[in-house]
Amino acid sequence: MSEQRHRAMRAWGGLLCAFAMGCAGNTTEATSADKTDTHVPAVDVPSVDAMPETSGCLPPTSPTLTLAATVDVTTAAIGSSVTVTITTAGTKGPPVLTAVVERGGGTVEAPAAPACDPGKGHVTTVRWTLGVAPVENRLRVSAGAGFVDKSVSVLATLASPTEPKPFGDVHALLGTAAPGTTEDLAFTRDGKTLSVAVAGAVVDLDATGKATKRALTGGTLDGPLGLVYDTLGQLLVADAKGKAVKVVSPAGAIVTHIAASAEVAFVAPNDLTLLPNGELVVTDPCAGRIFWFSADGKTLFDSVAFDKPKEGGPNGVVPAPDGSGVYVTTENTAIVCQDATVTFDAKLAGLYRLPMANHAFGARETIATELGIFGDGLTFDAEGNLYVCVDRFKADFTLEESVVLVFPSAKGPPATLWRSTTRLFANVEFGRGAFGKTTLYAALLSVPPFTGAEQRGVVAGEVGIAGVGP
Repeated sequence: MSEQRHRAMRAWGGLLCAFAMGCAGNTTEATSADKTDTHVPAVDVPSVDAMPETSGCLPPTSPTLTLAATVDVTTAAIGSSVTVTITTAGTKGPPVLTAVVERGGGTVEAPAAPACDPGKGHVTTVRWTLGVAPVENRLRVSAGAGFVDKSVSVLATLASPTEPKPFGDVHALLGTAAPGTTEDLAFTRDGKTLSVAVAGAVVDLDATGKATKRALTGGTLDGPLGLVYDTLGQLLVADAKGKAVKVVSPAGAIVTHIAASAEVAFVAPNDLTLLPNGELVVTDPCAGRIFWFSADGKTLFDSVAFDKPKEGGPNGVVPAPDGSGVYVTTENTAIVCQDATVTFDAKLAGLYRLPMANHAFGARETIATELGIFGDGLTFDAEGNLYVCVDRFKADFTLEESVVLVFPSAKGPPATLWRSTTRLFANVEFGRGAFGKTTLYAALLSVPPFTGAEQRGVVAGEVGIAGVGP
């Protein structure tokens, strides 16, 4: 046997021992097909005579395991199956292969039995079914017990947006005795309760959709909009008509947490969110400002103004997944706020990112503009995709459509996930606990003449990707 062949066989034996038996020793470098360095333990190599004779590809002259994974499309319809071709070289027998979905919520089958292509190596395929959300899907293929990895990506597309299904019946419970619209929704941290609110009432739903009205005492909820639960089980409420942030205890007691003042220039607080450290961020589109408060609500760290005629007033707000700031939507303030400086048909729904550091907002980054007339609630999934509610109107100011857009990795261009011409999506949130972590829920607006009172409540739809949170 030639010396070159002898060296190749020794190299193959070392790799086989490392993958199959975890042999110890010094390290030998192994490189994937895309030049990523990995390290494979060197081993005691059996003699050539003792090496198993297997059919298949002969080992190359280099002691390197290489892996290539390719897919013949860059985009495909949600829920469709695509074929990934996997090629390995550097071993006489095929190495152990695994395929794992990294992004998108799809599924993957086990790799088919590999065949030998003498000019390439061991070749096999795997069927990969994309998820149901129009976002990046990514599959990671590993060879040789994970020593070499390769990822492939496909953008899932949605030709026709869907419409979610009703969840529970909030309107039937409230009836005409409690008029007003639902605006936001919030899950308790333990995932046992989903809450919505209208003027004078908080409605709690369980995971089956059964709705009950919470008995309230103490203060009042005059115009509840944004909702969020804290770690103590208290419901924080942005009360637009009350010009305050209020707190509702689990037992239903209402107290004012932050009231309008000379320093806190609330006009109609709209949305609110808690940062990981318990501090509070509140938006007020009519004031054209966003506020940052201490956890106890006693200290206003910072507030910044938006140019309402050019940018719109800040509406929805959600923390950035990396904790570096918040993402904010804007709305046209001509109608709700009766703002004479803004024209009624100006498409001022936008999406912005505000960095936050040292208790001060930084210069905001524009993600998207002219999305529609009203930008509303928004939320992230665990993969960093951002879901945003937007309302669009015709020239005669009748409803054209209300949509939930998905910004893959919080960047444009967005795709439309949900669309309705009869409902107004106000805010979105992923379920917790028994509500399903991969189910997206939306609160609906009842705003005559666009939608009637019977349209208020909650809808839900499966996304296949978990939300942020427990």
